[in-house]
Amino acid sequence: MPIMSGITATQTIRRLQASGEITRHVPIIGVTANARKEQVEQAIAAGMDRVTNKPFRVPQLVEQMETLLAECEISRV
Repeated sequence: MPIMSGITATQTIRRLQASGEITRHVPIIGVTANARKEQVEQAIAAGMDRVTNKPFRVPQLVEQMETLLAECEISRV
């Protein structure tokens, strides 16, 4: 990302949520070509909900998005 990394963006979003400036959970799926276990763990630790690897198939990403959104809706009830 040209301005900040996905990790930094995720941490910023999660800080805004913690401070109450963002009042709902923002679902975040990281997409990376760096699929090493350490990088995936770092992304999850930063607050990403899921991480998917490049190359990916659009139907698989859409399925992840739908599943994550459903989980977010269930946790709000």
